[in-house]
This record gives sequence, structure tokens and C-alpha cells, in this order.
Amino acid sequence: MGNTYEKPDFWSKKAFSEGYPARSVYKLQEIDQKFRILKKNSSVLDLGSAPGSWTTYLLRNLGEEGKVVPAI
Repeated sequence: MGNTYEKPDFWSKKAFSEGYPARSVYKLQEIDQKFRILKKNSSVLDLGSAPGSWTTYLLRNLGEEGKVVPAI
């Protein structure tokens, strides 16, 4: 899928270089850093899980016992 913008901006390029499909991942990252909403080994229901940046972030940060359930 990827970015559909003609000229990818800084955040899009950063996301792609870090293995995320979209720059929206930085919204979740900012929320998590500010409010500490994600706990290690938690289970998370990912509503609207496309294009997958948030799912990827969750999988990288929940730990080995953490689970992500995509609701597609």
C-alpha cells in the first residue's frame, strides 16, 4: 500500500525507514509516551487496523506475551 502523497514528507520517510507503513504511528507513540497507555504483556484490540502502523508498533512494544487482535 504505502504513501499516496506525491512528495513524502519527513514523517513519512521516517516511518518507512523504521518499517512502518504509515506516519500515523507517531500519533500512537506520542500518546503512549505521554500517558503510558501500553503495558507489557497486555492484550489489545486494534479497531480499524489498516494500514498496519499501529499494529506494528503494538507488536514491537507489548513484549513476548502481549497480544494484538485486529478487528478488520
